[in-house]
Amino acid sequence: MSGKDRNTLVLFVLALVFIFIRLYNIENPFSTNGIDEGIHLIQAKMVGQGYNLYSELGGDQAPLAILVFSVLKGNVMASRLLSFSLFLAGVSSSFLIASRLRGRRAGVLAMLVLAMDFTLLRESRLASLDLFSASLLSISALFFIIYMDCRKWEYVAVASLFLSMSCLSKMIAAPFAFLVTIAFLYKMLKDRNFIHLSVYAISFAIPVVLLMLAFTPQELLDGILFRQAGRGFDIYSKLSILLFIGPGFIYLVSLKRWNLKDRKVVFIILWLLSILVFVMIQGRTFQHHFAYVSFPAAILASVVISDLPDRNLKKRALISSFIAVNALISVSLIATAPHDMSYDVAAEIDSITPPGSLVIS
Repeated sequence: MSGKDRNTLVLFVLALVFIFIRLYNIENPFSTNGIDEGIHLIQAKMVGQGYNLYSELGGDQAPLAILVFSVLKGNVMASRLLSFSLFLAGVSSSFLIASRLRGRRAGVLAMLVLAMDFTLLRESRLASLDLFSASLLSISALFFIIYMDCRKWEYVAVASLFLSMSCLSKMIAAPFAFLVTIAFLYKMLKDRNFIHLSVYAISFAIPVVLLMLAFTPQELLDGILFRQAGRGFDIYSKLSILLFIGPGFIYLVSLKRWNLKDRKVVFIILWLLSILVFVMIQGRTFQHHFAYVSFPAAILASVVISDLPDRNLKKRALISSFIAVNALISVSLIATAPHDMSYDVAAEIDSITPPGSLVIS
């Protein structure tokens, strides 16, 4: 085994360690987004009992993720483990995308960066709508990249299906979906490829049609769009980008080289910028929104770093410092996560209420 292969193996093992270490003490998260998690899981539990997410519970998010959590009856640990599984799927998709762009070592680098990303560390320990949607978007992107190489309708179908499900989990994915749809429509009409265009449209429509069996169009519009429009604008919330880019300083390297002649790289750039711009201009920007940005940013960063010479001192220093900083953050946050008092409150309420009661505290 060459020295280069040994280094790649070490990074791969390190990535696996920091992917699975987040499962430790997962019953005690340290993210303030746990407030949203509680709201969404209560909604999921009540949807599972027959309540309407929008007309009765006042839901103000896209429904798919909450409906999936409702199948789990809003169970906290089961929903968190599902979230972790989707995170694992998103990381795997990003690994495969980066590998197709620059080889296996780039894939391992993308995997390592995502494994140690501070934002994803927080979100992958919660039942997070943002991570749910972002992971589906990463899977969709993989199949679009594969389609660019082989032009088979099967890959269009899968890519479009996951793109639709991502948007129906949380609408932050919509700007990227809009750009992809416009570009795909232009390309297919130019090539007169109406079969692939039809496959794209039908696959995208399938989840929408299924949801319309559960909700009226007005309920979906109210819940997904109109109730979101009532949120105020907070300029100071934009500073949450510092919590993303601070520990994730390795992402800044991707700004140096964007090969605009490579259509796959252009695709990843559109993925990154369409969501980053939308996140920054919407009413309120929270740190968990950057879970969407992590996947394309990690892929681009891994491509740029892989193009640097192996013995480049700046390359080694960048990777080493990123690992050191984020390893310290990850281990310290996971190891010191405080006991969640909600378990004690729930146990006390359970002891003084009849079996089967639903108590919202």
